[in-house]
Amino acid sequence: MPYLNAVIKEALRLFAPLSASEPRSSPVDTVIDDYNIPRGTVCSMAPYSLHRNGSVFPEPLKWKPERWLGGGKDKAEMEKWFWAFSSGARMCIGVHLATAEMALVPSLYRLYGSRIRPGSAYSARKNFEV
Repeated sequence: MPYLNAVIKEALRLFAPLSASEPRSSPVDTVIDDYNIPRGTVCSMAPYSLHRNGSVFPEPLKWKPERWLGGGKDKAEMEKWFWAFSSGARMCIGVHLATAEMALVPSLYRLYGSRIRPGSAYSARKNFEV
């Protein structure tokens, strides 16, 4: 299961379900890296940008599930920057259900498999959009 979990993490890193920024307002006057942030200022982050930080995720545009298999300081830093489901009090309430479902589907296919019925025609739609 460790490799499956790494594949799921890497898929969520590159294609986070939370694609837009998540605005938050500062409850108090704050200073971050010498920037003054007055109380009430709306700030936001985007998982797309966080997950492509090359100093945290080497080769950030490359599919590398193996990056999640290591331990130690590097993995802890990646976990800190991993924001597919947001974080804190407003994070996705379904994170555990979604993660369990992502592990369940490949497990079912591993046990039962699937195949196209002989004589069936398969066609894919070009330019599929959601």
